[in-house]
Amino acid sequence: EVRSGGPGKVMDTLIEREDVRLDEVLEMERSGRLRQLLERIQVENIKQEDGWTNRIDSAAIEQKLRENITEKAITVPFAFAVTNQDGEAFQNLRSRNYQGKASVWASAPLFPADLRSKDVVLNVQLDAGISTLFKEIGWLTFLSLLFTLTMLLLFVLLWRQLLSQTKLSQMKTDFIGNMSHELRTPLATISLAADSINHPKTSANPTAIKPLIETIKREHDRILRHVDRVLQMAHAGQGGFPLERTSLDLPSWVEQIVSAYEDRAKSEGKELTFHCDGEEARVEWDDLHVRSAIENLLDNALNYNPAGTNVLLQLSMKPSGVEITVKDDGVGISEDEQHLVFERFYRVQRGNLHEVKGFGLGLNYVQLVCEAHKGSLSLVSSRGKGAAFTMKLPKHG
Repeated sequence: EVRSGGPGKVMDTLIEREDVRLDEVLEMERSGRLRQLLERIQVENIKQEDGWTNRIDSAAIEQKLRENITEKAITVPFAFAVTNQDGEAFQNLRSRNYQGKASVWASAPLFPADLRSKDVVLNVQLDAGISTLFKEIGWLTFLSLLFTLTMLLLFVLLWRQLLSQTKLSQMKTDFIGNMSHELRTPLATISLAADSINHPKTSANPTAIKPLIETIKREHDRILRHVDRVLQMAHAGQGGFPLERTSLDLPSWVEQIVSAYEDRAKSEGKELTFHCDGEEARVEWDDLHVRSAIENLLDNALNYNPAGTNVLLQLSMKPSGVEITVKDDGVGISEDEQHLVFERFYRVQRGNLHEVKGFGLGLNYVQLVCEAHKGSLSLVSSRGKGAAFTMKLPKHG
């Protein structure tokens, strides 16, 4: 038996040699010497085909690859294998981490000038997966992502701050407009009353002067209340206001405040009632601030509701303290605005115009008063069903 294609292949090789003529080959075949020659050539071919494995060394290949890869500034792990044309690796000529032909990064013939060994191929693999890539550029990627997220966060914060400043600017503009209106109206009334007093016909009639003087006094008090309210809010914005606690008798002290609003409620076609639950008690509150807070709630209940509205001030004595609730069955406040009504300068919207002039400071002031007394202010309301504001204050807040 003859390897590498048998005698036919060796015969073709022999004929292709330039130093052997065809007539000599035929003569050798007739003389019987051709078979001996074919066997000798076949043995030499076998030695050459099996001998290429002795010309290479696995360690040498790995060392040479490492040197070349290092020169290219590639730091990822690599693997190699010497294979045949079908990608089958020779057992002793491959690295342990070689993963097969499917993941080959580069390949090249190992003996390109040798016709008998031209099918021997060197395959190289690089471990360039996601984990390796992250190891190579991990810190750079992390810093880039961190920088991007930081810039995005700063942009969101800046945008929110811009919206807040725009909203605050609009509120301050509304406040200045309302403040101007609230001061201009009583000042105009005072001016008109003063002109009437100076009129010759009025000055000659003492009876006509008295109501004009009362008008001037009433408008003066109105201006003074506005100024005091703005000053109180200014002090609260600077870190709170000092409390001057005095001993107050309940419910007589609260009933006195309600009685001052009864005539106004009747004149506007509204009903104001007072109800007290519990026994009499003495509390230590700041008379001025708590009184102003209750008056603010009563003003809102009367100002923002139409004629026919029922307003109730209920005083409840609790073991934990005192609850003062101002409740009405008027227009109410929508759920969307309930968390905004305690913000400074905010006013509940009624279309494009505010039906009642004001500063948008009242409820914010009431909340600050409650907090200063270690209490709280809450709201329960719905559109068209009225509103109930409840001040919860400890007896010795």
